[in-house]
Amino acid sequence: MKHVQRSHQYSQAELEEDKAISIVSADIEFYYFMNTLLKSGEILDTADVQQAYEDIVIANGAENPAISRRNMKRKLVDNVPDIEFCRSPRANEPDRMYSSKTKKAYQRRRSS
Repeated sequence: MKHVQRSHQYSQAELEEDKAISIVSADIEFYYFMNTLLKSGEILDTADVQQAYEDIVIANGAENPAISRRNMKRKLVDNVPDIEFCRSPRANEPDRMYSSKTKKAYQRRRSS
């Protein structure tokens, strides 16, 4: 065998760097997506948002996309402006999230 191309063996450091890049790019895409939805006046539930985050992470090539809702909320509060959370009145339903502008518009409609 004369013309065999050797495959590059990735070091552990290179694999970790690729994973970190995948997570960062997924986070940026997720923050942009959430900011766009919230600015449009959407009211979202945390279960759907958690699933969207995991789908975005998988699409960016990262492994093990699982994230707890607590960590997801922390990421959103730190990176998406004007986000608010509201507990669901029922224990078996997920919490809701919306922008503060959506909340104010809803309160104005109710008081009118």
